[in-house]
This record gives sequence, C-alpha cells and structure tokens, in this order.
Amino acid sequence: MSDMESLGSAVDTLAQVTLENAPEGATRLPDTALGDDGTVAAQLTWKEGGNTTVRLIATRAGRTINLAFTLRPSDLRADPDLVESVLASWQWVAGGPS
Repeated sequence: MSDMESLGSAVDTLAQVTLENAPEGATRLPDTALGDDGTVAAQLTWKEGGNTTVRLIATRAGRTINLAFTLRPSDLRADPDLVESVLASWQWVAGGPS
C-alpha cells in the first residue's frame, strides 16, 4: 500500500499511466467502491512470474492511495475471493471523501 499527496490527477488518468507501465497483458477491471463512503477505485490486474497482481488506485481527501495484492496460484486456489473479501472489510480511519 502507498499513500501520497495527490497531484490532482483523476483516477482514470492514474489507471491509464499504471497500465502503460505494467507488464504486457495488464487489463483494467470494472471500478469498485472502497470503504463505506463509496470512494471509487480503479482496479487493474496482470500476471507476472506466475503470480497475479491486483492493484487498486483511489483518490481521497487529497491523497492518492494504491493497494497492491500479489497472489500466488496456490493463494487463488485456496481462496479465489481473497481480494474481494479484503476489500469488503476495508474501512477508512481518517480524513474524508475527496
């Protein structure tokens, strides 16, 4: 996870830049809500070295938040909904919607 001051870039722009720099085959999945305030997060995924990466990018309260999950094939076999279950429990602890 990273949290940095937002430079005013929209989530769509941040997602596009990430896709341009991600490994070949990276795709953007449908956006998702992060937290109970409905903060929109772009969701991207790609495979690299046999693992699956899922990255979420959101802007909130003047900050850009990046969440990255790197999942081994065994992780996905054991719990195919692992990322979704983490996101379902996500809560913001400070700040407010941007």
